[in-house]
Amino acid sequence: MKTIYDVILSLPMFQGIERLKLVNVLEKINLHFEKYHKDELITRKGEECTRLIFLLKGSVVCETVDKSGKLSIYEKIKKQTVLYPSFLFGKETRYPVTIKASEAVSTMSIDKSQVFFLLQSEPLFLLNFLNIISNKTQSLLDKILSLSGTDLKKNLAFFILSFTEKGSFDICIKSSQQDLADFFGVARPSLLKTINELRGAGIIEYKRKEITVLDILKLHDILHT
Repeated sequence: MKTIYDVILSLPMFQGIERLKLVNVLEKINLHFEKYHKDELITRKGEECTRLIFLLKGSVVCETVDKSGKLSIYEKIKKQTVLYPSFLFGKETRYPVTIKASEAVSTMSIDKSQVFFLLQSEPLFLLNFLNIISNKTQSLLDKILSLSGTDLKKNLAFFILSFTEKGSFDICIKSSQQDLADFFGVARPSLLKTINELRGAGIIEYKRKEITVLDILKLHDILHT
């Protein structure tokens, strides 16, 4: 049976750290463990990010809405990951999404001041943290460099992939056809033509005011063709 140390060592931020060293380090900080019921709020968009939240069990649904309130993106993220670590430090330290439990969820969190202690005292934790942040930045740059300003397929793929996390699933965009067309600055028939092409390729499913991503890997392929 897995111990809590086994679970922590499986998290990306702690990988490679020796078990004994982990025990010694964790004795010096406070870990907060929380449980959430389905649909219970974990954090709200715009809330100050004052802790690292690790998803230990279950899955969460993340929702972000554009400034007009006419377009929203939903995605699910499953266990054994860290939620939005890029927003713990830097100029913008507020959560970009609202996070709710999509089933029974268990989390572990570490306060910002104690994360800073870990970054200073444990080189592997620092390396893992930097790798996670750097990989996110490099992935976004790669997507930007793959863009073609006149290719609506690529623009739509870029939009979805930029607003979702690696490993997310059940990705859904909710918007009217006209609002989505206005967002991309194209005529509605052009948007519908692109949506139908993506649907025909088995990449998305489209219903009234809702686009569901069926194959996220093919979206990545679109950016590199």
